[in-house]
Formats: sequence, structure tokens, C-alpha cells
Amino acid sequence: MRKEATADLWKMLYDLTDELKELKPWEDLWDMDLIGIQENGREEPVFCSIMGRNGDCFGIGLYDGTQGLASFQKSAAAQDSVQPVDYIMMNQQALICYWGDRIDVPEDQKAMIKQLGRKYRGKNNWPFFLSFQPRFAPWTPDEEEVRLLVETFVQLIEGIKALREERVKVNFEEGEFCFRYFDLQQMNWMTAPARLPYIEEAYETIEVTDEVLMKRLEKQPENGATLLLDTAYLHGMLKDEKFDRPVNPMVLLAVDRESGMILHVKLLSPEEEEGMAAANFLVNYIEADGRPEKVLARNPYILYALDEICEKLSITLNEAPIQEIDIIMEGMRKQTGNL
Repeated sequence: MRKEATADLWKMLYDLTDELKELKPWEDLWDMDLIGIQENGREEPVFCSIMGRNGDCFGIGLYDGTQGLASFQKSAAAQDSVQPVDYIMMNQQALICYWGDRIDVPEDQKAMIKQLGRKYRGKNNWPFFLSFQPRFAPWTPDEEEVRLLVETFVQLIEGIKALREERVKVNFEEGEFCFRYFDLQQMNWMTAPARLPYIEEAYETIEVTDEVLMKRLEKQPENGATLLLDTAYLHGMLKDEKFDRPVNPMVLLAVDRESGMILHVKLLSPEEEEGMAAANFLVNYIEADGRPEKVLARNPYILYALDEICEKLSITLNEAPIQEIDIIMEGMRKQTGNL
């Protein structure tokens, strides 16, 4: 059950956000120069990325723990990925504070700003906050998330000051981050350089244990087809009472590359795994139409999920950009623009 942050908690957050804005940390730090904050009692740090050095988008991203750090690293490398940038950005796990224009601020946050009697004027001067979670639309942070923002910003300010005053030296280019943590022995906050942890994201491979089914699939004739398989966000908002924020609808799409025919479209619920949905489609397709020669995908969840199945059935499985899917999705988004 979602619990909204109190006005007092929001006031604390806006006070800290205004202080950060005055510090202008983007004048010293690039978005890849991370500051990690580890509160007493937390198992992992919250990694903070400062945006705005290029003078275009000002903000601070919070990425919780190694899972959040993996999300940040994937987002930072989005331009070099075969996956669409919009998919990667919508699939991130993050709390982000932006400074934008009044039109950018969600209505509930405008109401809170008004309730608190705060005044913001001009371009890139309006703070607003978005919580990103995979399969959901970006949304206003709840009480727990606002509290995390407050706790992190208190120490982030001190970390920025320590770097600016050269009380700590961090070699960001060599894989270090600025680590601010509570030392239980000295009972005091410390700031020091630390190595970024190595993160290897794990993906699940699906093994078909039904031997009878596998024998049946192996006997299906090859049909010479090349299938394109992908998942994509529709960039809408669907309200579902089971969840405390709107769903960003995701579809699984299968296309015959030669004919351009759309073979399958399925709207996935947030609880459905992309890889499993792709595996179920492929099994059903083979049973009905035979074994394809190739399957092309760019989503790692799909690629890993299908790896063993395709190997056993002598189907070539390759990673590919598959821009054909992008064209189809553009049309689908126009048709579903009222979601």
C-alpha cells in the first residue's frame, strides 16, 4: 500500500534541493563521477550521479545498491547499445531529481510547492522528482523514497563540499568513486575514495524439462523463416488497482522478417517475465508452423531465455538491432496514444 510523504518531509527535501542547487555541483563533476552514500544500517551505498556539466539537463540521480549501479551503468551506455535508448531509460531503477521548467513538474508536486509557500521562477529552476521502476510509468516518489532522498542529500552535500575543498581526492577516471559512510568505530561520518564494485548482470536461461515436448518440437520441419522478437514500451499509463503506480504497458512483438508480417503481439503484465513470454511464444510457434531458421533479438532477457531452446532445436539465435521493430512500435504508439 502506497504511503505519501508528509508536507514536513517534502519541506526538508526542498530545503536540501535548494541547497544543492546553490552548490552547483555540475560545475565540478561529470555524470560518471559518482558519490556513494552509505547510511548506518544500510548494506549497500546509494550511488549519486550529478547531471548538467554539459549545460543541458540539470539533475541528480540516485541508484540504490549494486542493482541500482547496474541500472545506472546500463543507462550511461545506452547510446552504444543495440537496445533502444527509450527501453533502457524506462527500464532503469532510480530516483531522479531534475531542475526544469514549471510545465515539467507533476501536478501533485506543484500542489505541494504551493502548499509549502515556495517560489520558483524561470527556466531550469523548478525542482521535481521522479521514481523510475521497470514496467511502470515514472511517478512521484512515495514516503519511503522521499525519506531516502532526504537522507542521501544531507550527506551528498557534505561529500560535494569535501571534494570541492580537496579534503578528499578521488580518481574517477580510474574507476574510483567518492565514498561517504558512517564509521561505527569512530562514530563519525567519513569521506574517502573507493573502488566501484564490478557488476555482472545475471540473466535467466530457460530449460525445457519436458522431454516429450522437446521431442515433438525436434520433429517439426524447418520452415526457413527468420523471426524478430522484441519487447517494447508503449509509453502510456494504465492504472491497475494491484499496483501503487500506473503501469507503463509493455508488449512482446514477433515479426516474420521476410514478409514483414506481425505474427504475435502480447501485452505483458508487470508480473510477466519477458524471457518466459518469448519462450512460450516460440514453443507455440514451432508447434503450429515449424522450426524457424533464425531468431533475431536485442533484448538480453530474451536472448538468454532462448539460448538453450534454440541450441537444442538447431535454430540460429543472434543479437541484432532489428530496426523493423522500431518502425512497427512507432505506429503502435500513435494508435495507443490515449492510454
